Amino acid sequence: MDRLVAVALAGTLLVGSGCSHPQEERPPRAELRRITGNTFELLPTQAAVPTGKDGQRYCLVFTQASTGVIRQLTMTQENKSVRCAPGEPIGHVRYRIPVEEGPVRVHIFFSDQKLNAGSIAAQLYEHKGDPSFHPMDLRLPGDVVVETLEFRPKTPGGSAPEVGARVGPSGEIERTATVPAAGTADGGR
Repeated sequence: MDRLVAVALAGTLLVGSGCSHPQEERPPRAELRRITGNTFELLPTQAAVPTGKDGQRYCLVFTQASTGVIRQLTMTQENKSVRCAPGEPIGHVRYRIPVEEGPVRVHIFFSDQKLNAGSIAAQLYEHKGDPSFHPMDLRLPGDVVVETLEFRPKTPGGSAPEVGARVGPSGEIERTATVPAAGTADGGR
């Protein structure tokens, strides 16, 4: 009996000690490169992300500000994901975040097919303000992984073209709520 207890105790110690090793961190799927105080580029890395049957990788980018504002950054005529290649800026543009919106979480959806941005925008808006929400909770087709990065805009030292639009409650783009480019008559707000 003592032998059985000793073996059980030794097994427990071995299993318990196996959990103390730190897990290796996975490499980031994208790099956020600050250009000015409130502008940045997003560059996909070589890290493992879904690749479609056509050999392409697709990206869709949204920001969620601490003030609650949700913006769709990748905008196309068809309102779907854009192709994204490792080392090339997503959308081949720089993105600008208004300083008054405060810190944002940048959600990059990597997928094996083009995703409908309106559907994702509506789901993000539905979960707005939910502290337990994670982008992987969304209902998405195909193989999708999400990288979430943080960005804290600072007073800009220059201007950049505006890219992105505010998302409304049903996922529609609020065309009248876009942010004018820096240096315009309203001071870039």
